[in-house]
Amino acid sequence: SGNIYTAQNTNPNSTFEWLIEGGITLGPKDKASITVRWNVEGTGKVTMTEISQYGCRGQTVSKNITILPSPPLPVITGKDTVCLGTSGELYSVISNPGATYNWNLINGSLTPNGNRASIDWFAKGKGEVWVVEISLNGCPSDTARKEVNIRKPAPTISGTSSVCPNAKGIAYTSSSKDWGSKF
Repeated sequence: SGNIYTAQNTNPNSTFEWLIEGGITLGPKDKASITVRWNVEGTGKVTMTEISQYGCRGQTVSKNITILPSPPLPVITGKDTVCLGTSGELYSVISNPGATYNWNLINGSLTPNGNRASIDWFAKGKGEVWVVEISLNGCPSDTARKEVNIRKPAPTISGTSSVCPNAKGIAYTSSSKDWGSKF
């Protein structure tokens, strides 16, 4: 996505030349509107010339752009392995003054609270939580992501199911497909 700039008071059959400093053009460069993705904070410039259907060049106009800083990529803290059915598991990022945070996830439900989110994990397998920080000036960070393994051990017991009273030396073993399980 990017920022859209549109030529005003133009003729319907004109084409346009756009020059961008400090960013890149997304899509065609000869239409009345152009989409620009700005590279880094600082200054940029959009310059446009209208060309009539007869090839006559109009006046070149420019607009200086202040490119505001985006927040750095947030780092999500919280567990990367949880038990199925865990409720209220807390995930967070460092809080920046005036910022807001947009949280989302897969395989759970969340209650966001600023730079923190309380999560209930309800589906076994892989979960993921992600957040975008929106700075005080309205600029978004890149999306921070954290994968979460949602586990529920499913052990089995092997050994004989019929025994005699006072039998000795009968062995039973347990195993689980869930790594890291303790018995």
